[in-house]
Amino acid sequence: MAKASAAVILLLAVGCSGGQKKADPERARVCYEEGLDEQEKGKHEDAVECFTDAIGYNPTYADAYAARAWSWLQMRDMEKPPYPVRMLVDKARSGRSFHDRGEGAAQ
Repeated sequence: MAKASAAVILLLAVGCSGGQKKADPERARVCYEEGLDEQEKGKHEDAVECFTDAIGYNPTYADAYAARAWSWLQMRDMEKPPYPVRMLVDKARSGRSFHDRGEGAAQ
């Protein structure tokens, strides 16, 4: 229990930014929750960064994609979302990666 608590505290202290990411579902969850906190404060640019980091740690994290799209909508930034939200959810449910965008939106 103490090790798990220490790990969560370390993740929160380090934050959710920078560097190349490898698959880490726990870190993705922490970044996602941090993004939700930023959304609640109305800091949508910061929230987008957190959600993007969460996606970097877990490319099939549908909730992070949806939350990031919501923040983009709140910022009225309609040019950023690479896919419609519905397609993101469908892809996440199928377990397909969102990083491979080379084949277009018809995947």
